[in-house]
Amino acid sequence: MPRKLALIVGTGEYDDTTLSLLNAPGADVNALATVLRDKTAGGFDEVTPLLDQSANTVRREIARFFSDKQRDDLLLLYFSGHGVLDDQGRLYLAMKDTERNLLNATAIPSSFIREEMDGCFSQMQVLVLDCCHSGAFARGTKGSAGASVGTSSAFEGTGTGRVVLTASDATQYAWEGDQVIGQAENSLFTHYLIQGLRTGEADANGDGQISVNELYDYVYENVRSVAPNQTPGRWLYKSQGEIIIAQNPIPIGPAPLPDTLRQAIDSAFATVRASAVAELEILLNGSHGGMTLAAQEELTKLTEDDSRQVSLLAEETLANYTGEPLIQAQPQDQESLKAESAD
Repeated sequence: MPRKLALIVGTGEYDDTTLSLLNAPGADVNALATVLRDKTAGGFDEVTPLLDQSANTVRREIARFFSDKQRDDLLLLYFSGHGVLDDQGRLYLAMKDTERNLLNATAIPSSFIREEMDGCFSQMQVLVLDCCHSGAFARGTKGSAGASVGTSSAFEGTGTGRVVLTASDATQYAWEGDQVIGQAENSLFTHYLIQGLRTGEADANGDGQISVNELYDYVYENVRSVAPNQTPGRWLYKSQGEIIIAQNPIPIGPAPLPDTLRQAIDSAFATVRASAVAELEILLNGSHGGMTLAAQEELTKLTEDDSRQVSLLAEETLANYTGEPLIQAQPQDQESLKAESAD
């Protein structure tokens, strides 16, 4: 059976005094792990947090994370901390014992992560980097201030179904300072990453599921609205269809039906209403939760139709439905979650 697995790595404490201490990674790791474990949101089967660990420990855990996985397993690797460039512009993820003058031996090279992903059988791999200079995974250059370094070729490798999300371009800074929100200690990027999952606000189309693309779009829009100089990045490699990363934790409401279907349901002719039942059956068994709920409601009404043919068709359609039971959102559900998010 396909699994959802996450490895959440954060480093905020550094033995090397040239690497400044960071408050955000500890909060980032704990908060993201919590929302991914939540059965009503991320619903991940396994979430492994690693905070302020040595490079050797993290290297082993990354290798273990990508080994012995199946094609349909969803793998999420997240990092919060310093990204350090060497003299050739190659990026390393800094760990607690990283020494800036010995990066290849004491940090995690970007090439190591790419190779581990290449050797993994999973075709749903998501890499999220919330670190300054994360965009420098692209090629060996530090770039000029405010310029993109082009990440498109960095993780193409040999794998399929790979998505890379970064907090900022290589020449931009993604950490605290002026961009800390209220009392929150999460970085700006991860703050909205967690908020989109926890509140369900990232479910843009209201289908009850949150795809990686929906989550990125939500984070991008919010980060840009607060920090116009910070530009999150997204790169897709041989992606096939949407990768669903979470469920909307808030019960969904019925979506508006197409006008033509609405007219058919309200038609004075029983034959037209009967044809509407067939269309509602398609929506009932589709992947859009809001449409499924709307179809369920209309079919329930049609079981009371004046035409015995129509009512029997509606009853049979509902009886044959084998999907998950749906619960319509109540107004208080939305309001209580908004209040909780504001606290």
